[in-house]
Amino acid sequence: MDNETKVKFVMFDGDVIALFPDEIYNDNLYGNKFIESYQYIGQHAAASRGLLRKKEATTNQFLPLYKELIKQGYNSFSVINKQLITYHRKPTNAEINFGHGSIHYRDFPLSECLNNKTGTIKKRLKANDDNLIYTR
Repeated sequence: MDNETKVKFVMFDGDVIALFPDEIYNDNLYGNKFIESYQYIGQHAAASRGLLRKKEATTNQFLPLYKELIKQGYNSFSVINKQLITYHRKPTNAEINFGHGSIHYRDFPLSECLNNKTGTIKKRLKANDDNLIYTR
């Protein structure tokens, strides 16, 4: 996963901006003081690292831009926004026998929930630690 492009989606002046913190914007005018960014207006541009501290865009706000980036050819993302997505699952037979028969809810990091091929949130997710399937 080291070859994945890290991206953070933030809000700036009412627009969603995709910031690539590890991608230096090399330009004779700016040197290497800025990082790569992408937004609807202006497309690729230099951005200050300070924008990484801006308010994170919600999933609903950034999904259209995320899908556009995939259409542009980005296909190996690691979204570093700190949001969590809640999934649920039915109890296993062992849990029911133990008396824990209610629906189980669990929050997953956003990066595990995104489908980098379709630009959508996965409807089903298999947890790495318990190998159980959770749905959204």
